Amino acid sequence: MKFKLRVLWLENSLGLAINQINSNLSIQLTAFYFWPKTDAWEQLKVELQSKPWIEKSDIIKLLNDISNIMNHWKKNRKIEGIEGIRLQYKEIEFIGTF
Repeated sequence: MKFKLRVLWLENSLGLAINQINSNLSIQLTAFYFWPKTDAWEQLKVELQSKPWIEKSDIIKLLNDISNIMNHWKKNRKIEGIEGIRLQYKEIEFIGTF
């Protein structure tokens, strides 16, 4: 089972959601949570942990990716173009920008 972190990169917030990938079919697993307006990391953690079929190692990897994106956004949101970010985080789907 594969999972894909989806990111909406905005000027004042990040939209974060997770999709499950099954046989080239992408299924929305979580809603979008917008950080820093909400505690998106914690909300996604609770949602992932409520799904017993997701392995703990997958949850840890997704939460680490979310932390990395949040930190990157906090430091670089005004100075870096989205193409550079896409190259740096190839496993993450950036679905839009400001």
